[in-house]
Amino acid sequence: MAAGTPATLARMLGSQPPVVLNAGGTTQGTAPLLTNNFAEIVTTAANQGVRLPPAMGQYLNVVLNSPGSGYPLSIYPAATESISFASANQPIQLGVGQIGLLVPSGNAWMGMGGSLSGALTLTGVVTSPGFVVSPLAANAAAGQIGEYVTALVGAGNGPLLVSTTPAIITTISLTAGDWDVWGQVIFNNVTAGSTTVLTGQITTGTTITATADNNSTFNFGAWASFPGNTNCPLAVCRMSLTATTTVYLLAQMTFSAGAPNAAGKICARRVR
Repeated sequence: MAAGTPATLARMLGSQPPVVLNAGGTTQGTAPLLTNNFAEIVTTAANQGVRLPPAMGQYLNVVLNSPGSGYPLSIYPAATESISFASANQPIQLGVGQIGLLVPSGNAWMGMGGSLSGALTLTGVVTSPGFVVSPLAANAAAGQIGEYVTALVGAGNGPLLVSTTPAIITTISLTAGDWDVWGQVIFNNVTAGSTTVLTGQITTGTTITATADNNSTFNFGAWASFPGNTNCPLAVCRMSLTATTTVYLLAQMTFSAGAPNAAGKICARRVR
């Protein structure tokens, strides 16, 4: 099947073929309103376009500049709105045979685009301001969605613990953005019958704090006897950061004998 055909687009999205519409006008005010959220647009002259509805209350819009078009397609936002952090009222451009995926975000739209080759194939890095995606076969670079940061301290290499005192196992540095962060703490060389509390935390400080949306905590207590090596997972927490921030993996024990130590791992994945 030819790349970029309506049937290809329909198969990719698991839907009926798109509505075929003609572009028109050369300005935001004269471009026809897009009233179907799955459309193939045909351009017959330079600078023709379509206009999106107001973003509030809308859903995903899929727009294909038809492979049969003769010119790039301009997609305008509604009056006073923007697309992908561009200036208000400014259009984005789709080349012939390209597809645009437009998602409402408040009173604006976020957009990304690519070319169709049998199914939607994104080649290279797909970018619009504030929204960067790597190809499936590549590791996401710093600042891209999917960026992965991790730090590991193996058993026997972590800090010795002092009863009731938090210890830093390791840290990671996360730049501004929205992150999912998780990990695990391993308590080693725990003396049987001497330990009453095990605590671990992912946090942006160096002390154990109350559980909150932006940290992840476990606290085990009132056990008759902890195993000599205890592995404690830390659930995923969201960290929404406005600047580069150090994130700590902490461990704390309450014990009366022995020389326990802590090891562990902390991981983070950029969501946006």
